[in-house]
Amino acid sequence: MLRQARPALVLASLLATSAFAAQPAWQDDAWALPVVADDGVHLTISDDGEAWRDTGRVLVKAAPGATLADPRLTRGPDGIFQLEWRAGQGGAYTQSTDLVNWSEPQPMPGTPSGTAGKLWVPPWLVKEMLAAQPTVTAPPRPAPPPALEGFTADPSIRVFGDTYYLYPTSDKPHWQTTDFSVWSSKNLVEWKKERMVLDVAHDVKWANIEAWAPDAIERNGKYYFYFCAQGQIGVAVGDSPLGPFKDALGKPLVGKGMGIQSNTIDPYPFIDADGQAYLYWGNGKLANVVKLKADMVTVDGPVATIALRDFREGIVVFRRAGKFYFMWSIDDARSPNYRVGWGTADSPLGPVRSPESGFIVLQRHGAAVGTAHHSVVNVPGTDRWYAAYHRHALPVGGGYQRQTVLARMTFDGAGKIEPMDPLAVPFKPGDTGEPIVGGKGAPGA
Repeated sequence: MLRQARPALVLASLLATSAFAAQPAWQDDAWALPVVADDGVHLTISDDGEAWRDTGRVLVKAAPGATLADPRLTRGPDGIFQLEWRAGQGGAYTQSTDLVNWSEPQPMPGTPSGTAGKLWVPPWLVKEMLAAQPTVTAPPRPAPPPALEGFTADPSIRVFGDTYYLYPTSDKPHWQTTDFSVWSSKNLVEWKKERMVLDVAHDVKWANIEAWAPDAIERNGKYYFYFCAQGQIGVAVGDSPLGPFKDALGKPLVGKGMGIQSNTIDPYPFIDADGQAYLYWGNGKLANVVKLKADMVTVDGPVATIALRDFREGIVVFRRAGKFYFMWSIDDARSPNYRVGWGTADSPLGPVRSPESGFIVLQRHGAAVGTAHHSVVNVPGTDRWYAAYHRHALPVGGGYQRQTVLARMTFDGAGKIEPMDPLAVPFKPGDTGEPIVGGKGAPGA
C-alpha cells in the first residue's frame, strides 16, 4: 500500500469534476497536476485548472512495499520540468522537457519543498504528449538564457559604429502592443535596455495598436525606423540609433489596399552595395519588395513579389560572398514548429533558390520551441555572423509571450547556411563576446 490514504479514490474524485469543453485552434492555457494512485504517480491534465483527466501515464512506478507521497511538478527558466516526490524518509526527482521522456529517478536531500499544486503547461505540449510514447531516459538539455529581459519577439539586430542594437516587438497579450524599445551591447553578451523609441498610441496619427516587427537602418547620418501597426507599415526617422524616432510621413509608407496579395507586416530594409535601397515585407504566400528612393521614405516604382518556399513571414536579406541570402519564417508564430528556411539569389529581387537538403536551419529542439522570426548581424571586418530570434518564453510562454535569443550562424565551404541549435549557447561564461575596435571585430575570435 502507498503512504497516501486511498489514492485511487482521491484520483477518481479529482477527475470527476466536469466535462471538457471544446477548445479553440490556439488554446491559451493548459494545466498539469501529478497525483498518487495505487500503481505510482500519474499525470493529470486540465484545460481550465478545474476539470481534470488522467493521461494514463505512470511517471513514477510504485515498487512493492515502497512509499510515494506529495508529488510536485515544477518547470525552471531553462525549460526543464522536474517532478519531485517523497520516498520514505527522503525525496527523489526526475526531469523532462516534454512530459513524455523522463530521466532516471535520482535521490535528493530532504523532502520536496514548496506547495504541491497545478502547473501551467503549453497546450500544444499536452497534445503532443498524449500522442507520443517514451523513447529515451537521458537527462534533458537546458535551454540557454534569453539575451533580453522581459518578453520580446521579432528581434531586429543591427550594428552601428562600435555598438550592436536590438529592436524587438514588446510582447503584450494577444499581440496588442503599442510601443517599441531598443537595447544596446558592446559585445553581444551584455545587453542594456536603453529607452522607448516610439509609441504608436501617442506618436502616430494613423494607428494606435498592434505595433510589431520593427527594424532600423542608417543612411547619411540619419536612422530610419520601419515598423508595422494595425496591418500597415510606417517609417520614422531619428538622429541616433537610440531614437527617439518621429513619424516621417504622417501616414503609412506601405498601406492596405495596394493590390498586394499579402499582409503588410514585417518590414525589412536593405541597402545594396550600389546604394539602392529596398524594403521587403509580407505575411502570406508571397514576399514583397519595393525600391526606396535615397530619402528612404519614398517608394520608387511598383511593388514586386518574390516566391519563397513555404513562406509565411519575417523575411531577412543580406549579402555575403557575392550572393544574396534570403531567410524567412515558416508556420504560425503560435506553433512550436515555427521555423526558419533560406535560399539564395543573384539579385535582391530574386528569383530565390532553396536547397533540397538543409533547407531548415533553425527549428525547435527540446524546450526551445517556436524558434523563428529572426534577423542576422555580421561582425564588422570578419565572416562571423549571429542570428537573433525569438522562442516561446520559458518557463511560461507561447505565441503571445516570447523571449529574444542569440545563436551563432555559420556557413560551410559551399556557402550553405549550417543548422543552428537553439539549445547551444553562443557564448560561454566569461567570454568577451564580439567587441568592435577600430571598426572591426577581433581577428580569429
